[in-house]
Amino acid sequence: SYCWVDVWAFERQLQRLEQACHEQQSAGIAVSLERLFTSYASGFLAADSDAAWTQATRERLRGKLLRQTEAVTRILAETQQHDAAIRCYRAALEIEPLAEALYCGLMQCYAATGRNADALSTYERCRRIFNEQLGVLPSPHTVALAQQFKSNQ
Repeated sequence: SYCWVDVWAFERQLQRLEQACHEQQSAGIAVSLERLFTSYASGFLAADSDAAWTQATRERLRGKLLRQTEAVTRILAETQQHDAAIRCYRAALEIEPLAEALYCGLMQCYAATGRNADALSTYERCRRIFNEQLGVLPSPHTVALAQQFKSNQ
């Protein structure tokens, strides 16, 4: 009660959001997730990125945030709150630009709102980043999804 620790506060926020997702409470989960993105900022002790002891905690927190993002965006898409899901996907991709599942979800939300051009632009971003950073193409599933959007234009 005498000390506030940002990591503990972040993990409490994650737990509350996980509970809301488990109970399928769509009201307010997008706002809660956006608050988490704000509190996450650039990650756990980002200024100490060279310190090996920070790596495990940084990866654990980022992984939890990304898993929670997928759960929240799934609920938002199921309840037709596509604009909120789009905001969450975009924020998550700022944190982890190599998360292919996030690109696919974002593409599907764009398509659900009739924004096929944005869906294709998202695919192109995914393809470019994967090529530049990993030297690979997106998975066949992602490529097929993009082809589907091209044929719908």
